[in-house]
Amino acid sequence: MGKAIPDRWLNYRPIGERIAGTRFIAFKVPLRKNINESVDDEQLRLAPHSLLESVPNLGLIVDLTNTNRYYNPQASLLL
Repeated sequence: MGKAIPDRWLNYRPIGERIAGTRFIAFKVPLRKNINESVDDEQLRLAPHSLLESVPNLGLIVDLTNTNRYYNPQASLLL
């Protein structure tokens, strides 16, 4: 598959609502700039910097993808 948009990634909003009674917010995996820019609908895009802009007090990310092919996990530390 290479560095393409993940399966079913376009089917979901970039950032969900806070899960009631918790401090959890679900969001889809952010994409590297070159992959993110290939998403035609700008409202569906999500990059590490836009995630941190949308959720400024984000304290911890639990990454369930088990890969670094979509984004650089260190990118959020550089902002």
